[in-house]
Amino acid sequence: MAVPRSRLRLTDEELERFLTEQRTLRLATVGDDGVPHVVPLWFVWHDGAIWLNSLAKSERHGHLRAGRPVGLVLDDGERYEELRGVRMSGRPEIVADDDPVRVEAYRRFARKYFGVDELPNQRSYETVRIVPDEVASWDFRKIPSGADKKVGLSKD
Repeated sequence: MAVPRSRLRLTDEELERFLTEQRTLRLATVGDDGVPHVVPLWFVWHDGAIWLNSLAKSERHGHLRAGRPVGLVLDDGERYEELRGVRMSGRPEIVADDDPVRVEAYRRFARKYFGVDELPNQRSYETVRIVPDEVASWDFRKIPSGADKKVGLSKD
């Protein structure tokens, strides 16, 4: 029994909740040498974008500053029928410290990970915003119950 992929996508509301609740994403950048660099990072989803605090002297940050497209993946679940996730791509943008949307995203980051409204001065970090230009999602919990392991996915 093939299940159309479109039935397994997260709805807009599910996507918003998933991106808000997840704690760690994997960010894929590409270095000047063409080698992929994948790292787990904390983030916040705010104002239609992924917001990161990136250590300014890291290899990753050099890749982000170059402005090349990046890939992001967030997922959870242990068993096959529990798997769900989101894959996105977009171009990173370094955000000025006084940007009002950045200030709110930074507050959300402080609350989400440290339970405070403000973090101490983070001079060695810069804020990066990635507005997704492509989003794909899946939620295998939507596979109809009773379907056996021969369940496939149609291209729909």
